[in-house]
Amino acid sequence: MRIRRLYHKLETMKIQHQLLAYFLTFTILPLLLVSSSCFILASMIIGNKAQSYAYETIGLLSQNIDHLLSQMETMSLSVAYNSEIQSTLSGISESREFSRLDMFRLEQSMILTYDYSKMRDITIRTPQGTSFRVPNNAGDYEEGFYPPEDLYIAPHKAVWYHNPQNQVIQMVRNIESSKNFKQIGTLYISLYSGFIDSLVTDISFAENGFIMVLDQNDIPILLKNINPEYVNTFQQMRTGDSGSFTTNINGTPYRFFYCTSEYTGWKSVGVISLSQLFSQVLHLGGLILLCILIVGLAATWLFKKLATSFSNRIYMVTEAMKKTADGDFSQHLPEAISKNELNDLNIGFNQMVCKINTLIETVYKTRLLQRESEYEALQAQINPHFLYNTLDTICWQAKLQNNEEIFQTTYSLASLLRASVGNKESFVTVKEEISYIQDYLNIQKARYRDKIEIHIAIAPDLEEIELPKLLLQPVVENAFIHGLETKRGNGKLVIRGIISEENKTALFMVEDNGIGMSQEQIAQLFIEKKEKDRSIGLRNVHKRLQLLYGDTYGIQVISTPGKGTTVILRLPCEKHVSYLHGSSDA
Repeated sequence: MRIRRLYHKLETMKIQHQLLAYFLTFTILPLLLVSSSCFILASMIIGNKAQSYAYETIGLLSQNIDHLLSQMETMSLSVAYNSEIQSTLSGISESREFSRLDMFRLEQSMILTYDYSKMRDITIRTPQGTSFRVPNNAGDYEEGFYPPEDLYIAPHKAVWYHNPQNQVIQMVRNIESSKNFKQIGTLYISLYSGFIDSLVTDISFAENGFIMVLDQNDIPILLKNINPEYVNTFQQMRTGDSGSFTTNINGTPYRFFYCTSEYTGWKSVGVISLSQLFSQVLHLGGLILLCILIVGLAATWLFKKLATSFSNRIYMVTEAMKKTADGDFSQHLPEAISKNELNDLNIGFNQMVCKINTLIETVYKTRLLQRESEYEALQAQINPHFLYNTLDTICWQAKLQNNEEIFQTTYSLASLLRASVGNKESFVTVKEEISYIQDYLNIQKARYRDKIEIHIAIAPDLEEIELPKLLLQPVVENAFIHGLETKRGNGKLVIRGIISEENKTALFMVEDNGIGMSQEQIAQLFIEKKEKDRSIGLRNVHKRLQLLYGDTYGIQVISTPGKGTTVILRLPCEKHVSYLHGSSDA
């Protein structure tokens, strides 16, 4: 009855609500079942994998420690059976008098084996109680530092002894004569306990996990920042040489994994916090629940979107038609591949707008072509050739009227305009650049008359050297506008060009006796500002020189208020700079 009522209630709901109810029923419920199963399976897999990894890691650590200690024992053989050491110890054991040469030979032989990164020292003790140690600064022999003398050492074997008080691990081996196998001394190799750190540095048992290494007496060899309570717990709970167990420490469950080395009897112990281990599983469960929530919300939004899709598409068509009626013929509705009624409506609307645009384009195209023709005719009247021809006409008219001053001024202006606009070359010779400056000076002479005295002195060797076009003209113009124009009385302008013999550098100096500048004003010349100022010409020239030739070239300004200004341009003294032409064109 309840199912029938529920079904009847669904039948009376709107279609969009029915779709949403069916979708949630047949997607969220199965998703919850699958997610729960995955969560349980993942927790089991993570737990088993973590324990397997921990046990394998502890076993590998024990093997690595055995391998290192075995290497040390092999190394000790090179000391015990060294010919020099055998000869010296044999002589001492035969009551031969001990000499400084004997000590020197022993220490030299031991130094060859000493490894400062792992070893504290290497010591040889004779049966008479004499000790030889490398390095010498390792400290004198201390009672209790070395293993007890009654420590049993099997023939041809080495014994490892842990000294927890001094944090030292010691290998002890009897040195036997290679001739009669009689003991002639005892070899001690002392290692710092911390050398095991290199083996466990890259081993991580999560945030609260750690590793312990205990000797054959369950005394910690490696125990940094670990509560001794864990050691006591291990000593009480362990059974056998290898295995694992779980126990609670301070209310927190821990899993211990351990194995014992057959080589040394040392125990490698790994401890993992189970609460932290399974916190990852809980995190996974939370992530799954979050995904389900996101999927549910996305599904709700999607079906709500589908329910209103038809009305929205019709509304989009009506809005486009209104805008088209208001004169906006750029409207375009999306066209889908599917063949449904709404898509056919969009296609028909787009075809209508396209035909209207075609009619508009036909009507306005003639007017546009007419405007372009008028613009080209106007542009042809003001192109550079038209200006050159006009200035030439003025020049010859002045010549026919015998007005030499107007002729020279107009001719100079035409020449300067041709150089700046008509000449497409980026680089010119110094001789050509000076001719442009002379044209500019001729124009200024018509304005200033005899008020300004001008001198140009360019070294002949510089005339064929190439430099960027219109490089000197802005500097000369700057001298007129900002140096000489506001000066009272007559002015003087000197333009010089020389070659520096030291580094084959071309130097151009533009000197004026104008109003000058202060050091603060000079400092502001090369600071780029948004607004235009008096330094824009000099700054432009300076940047061009440095971009083309490097930071060692550019402009230097020397000025004194009231006495004038000297601008020095420095650039390479080269007659062929084709590679710079490419840079400039680029």
